[in-house]
Amino acid sequence: MVLDLIKNDIEKNLDKNALLMALMAFIFTLIPVLVGQSTINNEIIMQILKSDSLVMLFIIFALELAKSTIVNDKISKRIEFILANGVSKNKIIINYIASLYFSTLIILAPSIVLSMYTMSLSIYLIFNMLITSLIYTLLIIYTILFITNMNKINRLQINFAVLHIIILSVSYITYIFTNVLALYFIIKALILIVFLILLGINTKNERIVTTYY
Repeated sequence: MVLDLIKNDIEKNLDKNALLMALMAFIFTLIPVLVGQSTINNEIIMQILKSDSLVMLFIIFALELAKSTIVNDKISKRIEFILANGVSKNKIIINYIASLYFSTLIILAPSIVLSMYTMSLSIYLIFNMLITSLIYTLLIIYTILFITNMNKINRLQINFAVLHIIILSVSYITYIFTNVLALYFIIKALILIVFLILLGINTKNERIVTTYY
């Protein structure tokens, strides 16, 4: 049943709007190549900025795709129906992780390939982007499931964008003062994981099935 849910959600996500988003992301990634080299001389910083710009695109697109799956399922009481039929919360979350994560990656695939081959984005930073995006996927899912006032959904893209910028700023400041690149990634991951744990603890079944406007 879970595999069927994943398949259906991926098919729902990859519609004409997904093609448009993929094109927009590709153009956004292509602009620095067409304009030329940045004035930033530090190659490491440039690599990090490229990687984290892909994460920002991932967040924006994942939130948009989530509206037709998680948000719609919550509003229509589909999640409540699935829970009532014996499917556990963890299985539902696994379904959303797989469908949302892979759908968004498919949309961003041309941009990721472009970044690797024309902007010298290393495999290490691509791997970091994939792991960070996976954590953000979980955070998006738990946030939507946690929300009961569905009017707040429309502000999620701005909220997540601000959160991402704040986390990057804290991580970057840590890197500047320590000059230890590993700390940049560790601090970023730790902040996201703390948010994720807090949401996971407080997202009970009763809250998942509660919605109002």
